[in-house]
Amino acid sequence: MIPFQIGKKSDGSVVTWDICILPNLFVSYQTLEEFENFTTTILAVQAKEINECLIISKRHFTNQIAINQETFVYSEPEVGSIKSINLAFTNPYKTLRKVINKNAPLTRTVIVIDDIWQIVPKLKKGAATQFKQLLNKGVKKGIHFIIGSSMPYRNLLLQLMIDRSEENKTGVINQLGAELIFNIDGLIFFRERNNINFITYYP
Repeated sequence: MIPFQIGKKSDGSVVTWDICILPNLFVSYQTLEEFENFTTTILAVQAKEINECLIISKRHFTNQIAINQETFVYSEPEVGSIKSINLAFTNPYKTLRKVINKNAPLTRTVIVIDDIWQIVPKLKKGAATQFKQLLNKGVKKGIHFIIGSSMPYRNLLLQLMIDRSEENKTGVINQLGAELIFNIDGLIFFRERNNINFITYYP
């Protein structure tokens, strides 16, 4: 269980959800700081529930969090590179294959990507395949994604949220996880997986 706070209802009551149930979380934000603050809060509060964390980020924003983590900073050539981005999914993919093939113990792993559309164009075929398999099958083995994208790229994010391994009979697009939107007016919109309706919350 990796609970996190979405926001508040109009009566002031706090609403929480579990990432493990969602099973992945797609986040659209106005500023990167919104996503960083949101993600850092989850990782800091739920550190005991997370065994490993892979962070693919433009900058180090979780240095103080007590989790076994790998960090890839892809905007700085001396720290992160196209090669490191393509290798980033290798270890969690190996974990996924081990759990599937050898029934290894489940490891609660969280993969955080702070701007998916800065990364996708850089992925080679092998890394892209690993990424999609992790996104589609990883959740059953304890691997969960928190994927962020700035609002101008939300339409592209929606395409990533489709489970293309099964026919979409529901008419909804968010088949691989729930969606959270930080609105420019300060509101928070949230919808569950396989749901077409958003619920509005307050910070």
